[in-house]
Amino acid sequence: MLLGHFGRYARDCVSLSERLCDEVEAFAALWPATSPPPTLEQVRARLVEHVRCDLERRGSSWNPSVERELTEHLDVSAQGIVDYYERRLRSG
Repeated sequence: MLLGHFGRYARDCVSLSERLCDEVEAFAALWPATSPPPTLEQVRARLVEHVRCDLERRGSSWNPSVERELTEHLDVSAQGIVDYYERRLRSG
């Protein structure tokens, strides 16, 4: 599989599908649905912690190089999560 921004995914599609489902659930669980919408800074901090833990589980570590590589992706993801919670609050 070739992903537009990230190139070839070397594993099988089932592995990718499982990983994506796990990550969507993990991101959705970053903030309790009954709480007021989180701020961008709150979500970003939780995303960074989530990624740090995920890297550790996979035998890697968070370092300045990884941080530079992921900063923009984490910022965009945090914006999307905040938007999700704000839309959810508006829709009741």
